[in-house]
Amino acid sequence: SQATPQALVLDTLCLLLDILAPRLRPVSTQLYSAREKQQLSSLVGTMLAYSLTYRQERMPDGQYLYRLEPNVEEVCRFPDLPARKPLTYQAKQLIAREIEVEKMRRAEAFAWAGHSSQDPRPHLPQGMY
Repeated sequence: SQATPQALVLDTLCLLLDILAPRLRPVSTQLYSAREKQQLSSLVGTMLAYSLTYRQERMPDGQYLYRLEPNVEEVCRFPDLPARKPLTYQAKQLIAREIEVEKMRRAEAFAWAGHSSQDPRPHLPQGMY
């Protein structure tokens, strides 16, 4: 209760990066155990709650990589501490895809909640069903 909002954010931000770096097996999510699926779902929920995602960028040499956006890693980079082990390209790609899928799910749920009709069929002119 004595911390300023800025100090609180900066102190917890670095810990958040540890949460955002789970150990994910480089296999299809269909092969994940229930625990691994829950871990991925929790990670996606956390990233959405903090408005974080991975964006693919093309480097000048033609290689592609995923960067955390916004790049909170820059705020938490301390020169005297060893660098965090980065997630693999495949893990970041998987997380970015799962975030986009979850955004679509949430948008669809929000859209359905806004409809007063419970009819799941699209609203077409009479006789078109």
